[in-house]
Order: sequence, then structure tokens, then C-alpha cells
Amino acid sequence: MKKELLAQPLGEVYASGNRLYLILGIDDDCLMPTVRLRRLKDGNEFDAAGAALYRTERGTELLWDTSKNGCFAH
Repeated sequence: MKKELLAQPLGEVYASGNRLYLILGIDDDCLMPTVRLRRLKDGNEFDAAGAALYRTERGTELLWDTSKNGCFAH
């Protein structure tokens, strides 16, 4: 897979596996940049560390190393 830097505008939706995620915010002021995501299916929001776009056999996918600070949006 080819790793690409995450430099997409807020409000974009990307797939990760068979789920869709909305980009709510980007924090690149730390060693491992984080992206605030919302899973569209159930409203779960979390910070994804090390997020990047990958070109896969399914197209462009959003993948990340770890997640933290999860909660369900109302």
C-alpha cells in the first residue's frame, strides 16, 4: 500500500474497511498528528492518531494507528 499524508478538508467522508468516517478536525501540533472522526453508522466520535490515506484495492481508505477519547455524539 502507498501511504499518503492526510491533508483533506474538514467535512470529507472516507471509508475504513466497510465503515464510513467523517473528518471533524485535524490536530497536527503534536508528534503524532490526530484526526477527530465520527463513524457515520452509530455516531461514535474519537481521536485517531497516525491517520493517513492509503491507496488500497478498494480505493482510497482512511487508516490509523491508535484511537482514544471515544464517545457517542447525540
